[in-house]
Amino acid sequence: MMPFAELIRQIDLWGFKITLYVMMQFEAIAKDGQDCRTIEHSLSEYRPDDRQWTIIHSQLAKKQAQLRDDCWLAVATAYGEAQFAKTHDGLGLCEFSEPAWSMADKSQFASLRSKWEPYIRKARIKNRKEDADE
Repeated sequence: MMPFAELIRQIDLWGFKITLYVMMQFEAIAKDGQDCRTIEHSLSEYRPDDRQWTIIHSQLAKKQAQLRDDCWLAVATAYGEAQFAKTHDGLGLCEFSEPAWSMADKSQFASLRSKWEPYIRKARIKNRKEDADE
């Protein structure tokens, strides 16, 4: 799994903007991460020689693969948003399709912004510190 700070580093290195559509991908990543933690907790209740452990471990492997894919999908989405922005006044898909909706203080997108922007800032600060240490 790619840590969130590394995901932000990849998006920033490519020079992509983090749009609302990319933040929607972050939601999927967060859900998959939570699912992995839940499955890992269930796994700890069984011994490796138990058939149920094997089944749960298989579910965990599938969910971890989905999480890894979703991380790269977020980078691909950021690329797609950059391509879309070139022909749509520099706006991402959500911002272009419904500007009033995406900018309203109480909209779903405003809550996405308020939820993810602090994490993005922290990840960028962490990345800058790591880059300075190298």
